[in-house]
Amino acid sequence: PALIAALPHAPEHARKFLVEALGESGGDEVVEQLALAAASDDTNVAGEAIEALARIGGPLAERVIRSRLNAKDAFLRLAALDSLN
Repeated sequence: PALIAALPHAPEHARKFLVEALGESGGDEVVEQLALAAASDDTNVAGEAIEALARIGGPLAERVIRSRLNAKDAFLRLAALDSLN
């Protein structure tokens, strides 16, 4: 819960690391926050969120990852594709 509360207020350079830590903690509440992070304009944050969602798994995580297959950024499309395999 503390990591979730910190994420929206974290400096840009720290958000990727918070997303990574959230991915390690798992849980339904975390998946919802990672889903939001996967849509971030920051490619590093979004990419880490996709990888974290893949580690956690579940229907919501898979839906979010699949939605990123259509991302404008090639890195995010590749991260999503790699995460589904």
